[in-house]
Amino acid sequence: MGEYDGEELVGKPEFTVADAILHLSARRISERELREFEVRKLRGSDFLMGRHAYRLSGDGVSVFPRLADPAEQGSPNLDGERISSGIEALDKMLAEGYWSGASTLIAGPSGCGKTLLGLHFIFGGARDGEPGLIATLQENPSQLERVVKSFDWSLEEDAVEVMYRSPVDIYIDQWFHELLERVERGGVRRVLIDSLDDLGFTTQDEVRFREYMYSLVQRCARNQVSLMMTLEVPDLSRVRISPISTSRTWRTTSSSSSTSGPVHR
Repeated sequence: MGEYDGEELVGKPEFTVADAILHLSARRISERELREFEVRKLRGSDFLMGRHAYRLSGDGVSVFPRLADPAEQGSPNLDGERISSGIEALDKMLAEGYWSGASTLIAGPSGCGKTLLGLHFIFGGARDGEPGLIATLQENPSQLERVVKSFDWSLEEDAVEVMYRSPVDIYIDQWFHELLERVERGGVRRVLIDSLDDLGFTTQDEVRFREYMYSLVQRCARNQVSLMMTLEVPDLSRVRISPISTSRTWRTTSSSSSTSGPVHR
């Protein structure tokens, strides 16, 4: 162990004889500190390159490896099955529903019903025997329970799980790993993320956010887990959606094309 900065790892003789080198660092992100480590050297072995997040707590050290899904993972085995959106009229408009294992983006201004569409998706799936996970950064469980009770649903249903985190107090690496762990542990078939706006604001690293979203979509597709995400935009008829920018806002630019309704991949 020693207190070295990144540049010193190149010229110091002790790093030449060491079989393994782990470099720990911390950087400021807004009002929080992000702890990261890199494997700089592991003699005779392969390792996952890049920066990996870690946390110090009463349990010691918790590590959250960087999510990476290379092309070698192969393409998802999509069987062409359709699943219900939870809304009969919408199923007819979507040729009998969404593709199983597909990712669906519900985009629109505040108050237009994005969350409600997602709740129909989750509770409709629970009714059809497909366990669902609501990953919300909007309403806390008490607020969400008040909403779902209006439609005779309940968060106490066995096939529905809620993962609530405040967007002002989460680390994106830890959040993604917890989400994937809950999906695997609970045999989840449908996931609702409400919303991408809040999730995007938790990181200032656009590349990292893109990598994590790509990995999440690919892992869900490979495991036939249907993913729905909400995104708030002022007016879909006059904007194009692109990922978060380093200025911490969602980029929206004028477009001559007109788009309406949910964006479905």
